Amino acid sequence: MTPTSRPSTGPARWHPLSRGARVPRARVAGTAHAGVVIRFVLNVLWLVFGGGIVLAVGYGIAALICFVLVVTIPFGIANFKLVPAAFWPLGREVVDLP
Repeated sequence: MTPTSRPSTGPARWHPLSRGARVPRARVAGTAHAGVVIRFVLNVLWLVFGGGIVLAVGYGIAALICFVLVVTIPFGIANFKLVPAAFWPLGREVVDLP
């Protein structure tokens, strides 16, 4: 099955993970360190100039508002899962857990 044709329950099953957490990748000498440094620099730029803090706080507030109504609790859980990805986005991969 392709990823778009698999049955899913929606955002409640999607989880942002670090890229190396799911599948070990082949490493070429010297490239792993350069990738980490570039990701760190770009994440800091995103945090300072891209509005990462504002977006993360917005997702946190939206999650708290979703918990007020019983019907929207699954969306509140999904919003809480998006907070770390909005705060430090590069180097993460959103996967659908089985």
